[in-house]
Amino acid sequence: MKYVGFGCSWMYGSELLDPTLPEDARLALEGHKQWAANKSYRETNCLLGKLGPNLNLSEPGNTIQGMFYKFCEWQKSYRDGDMCIMAFTESSRYSWYNNTEHDWEHTSWIRFEKDNPFYPVFKTHLAYSDCDELNHTIHYTSALSMISICKSRSIPYIAFNALPNKTVQIPDSNFMWDGHSMYDALHEQQQKGKRNYFHSGGHPNEEGHKWIASRVKDFIDTRYSNIV
Repeated sequence: MKYVGFGCSWMYGSELLDPTLPEDARLALEGHKQWAANKSYRETNCLLGKLGPNLNLSEPGNTIQGMFYKFCEWQKSYRDGDMCIMAFTESSRYSWYNNTEHDWEHTSWIRFEKDNPFYPVFKTHLAYSDCDELNHTIHYTSALSMISICKSRSIPYIAFNALPNKTVQIPDSNFMWDGHSMYDALHEQQQKGKRNYFHSGGHPNEEGHKWIASRVKDFIDTRYSNIV
């Protein structure tokens, strides 16, 4: 079994820093999306790593659009034994394709980069396009499209909201925490148990990812009792 994950920083494992690295290296990591010295630690201690062998196609700051495009590329090479884990990010994020970098630019980053070539486009988007109606439509159609592809190709899958999306309800029996989110559940668990499940930047810490993974595994077992 290999778990293939799509999502934003919450699935990716942002802020999971190897405590054995020198302090100056840990500080340098704070500003980097990827760094080889920390890759193994992050991938081992994030949600997917706690589930088992995995391919983590999540990205910090990712959007539902970015998730959908990466999923579409991955599903071309789907193999028996893969299970898709979709952790949908919040719905107000948006992406544009950069044909110079051959990659997607996300509003999560553009909003802080006034020299980014997409910054003027981002401002226009906020002024004339950004609204609950559009965000709901993009989120709903992208999520249902990913789920429909899984069903049509018999790809095992589960899905849940990583971040709150109270207005976006996905009518599917493999959707975990419907009307709720990974963010909500972990905050509620922290309040009940009076334990810290978060790093200083607001992402789950090692114990947070461990708790989430146990809930996800329980849900997988209820939906796919024949999968080890």
